[in-house]
Amino acid sequence: MVKIEILTSLEAYKLVSLIYTSYGSTYPKEEMYDEHKLVHLIDSGNFIPIVAKDQQGNVVGLLIIKHLPFIYLYYAGIAVVHPEFRGNYILSQLMNFSMEFVRQNSHLGFYGEPIAINAASQKSSILSGGKETGFFLGRIPPYVKFQSSEINNIFWINSMLFFYPACNLNGLQSTLYQQNILMLLNI
Repeated sequence: MVKIEILTSLEAYKLVSLIYTSYGSTYPKEEMYDEHKLVHLIDSGNFIPIVAKDQQGNVVGLLIIKHLPFIYLYYAGIAVVHPEFRGNYILSQLMNFSMEFVRQNSHLGFYGEPIAINAASQKSSILSGGKETGFFLGRIPPYVKFQSSEINNIFWINSMLFFYPACNLNGLQSTLYQQNILMLLNI
């Protein structure tokens, strides 16, 4: 059983611990290894770490969403689940919590560009009610390095872009909506 909540900057060190436990020193976003940078990012209000905590208060899952200025969208930039907790639908719970947060803040949804997509992350997306509207961008560039990850003895990583609407967009006649979608499509 995990508890989903928004992490405060006072517990930024727990994010560093999760990244080291999950990826060693191979995670490509260097700020995730620097507690002081994380404190600054969280305190800025645009870097929102939604976490899953175990019964001891350890962070075992993370989904970071960032508010985009001038548009009613969030960017989902980082998703991590502790290796010992994978397969327990934690990413789905994080996504559900994030979607509710987005709705409560009257935004249209969130989008992201996962570095790694696989059957587990796609299943989490579907279970959380997401409607993937993405397209395949290509293979991971050679400069992105991760510890080996094996599924059925096959190592593979793909990349894509996705968008999850937080509200019913059918019939929405808003110029703001049109500007947001056009901006999203031009990213």
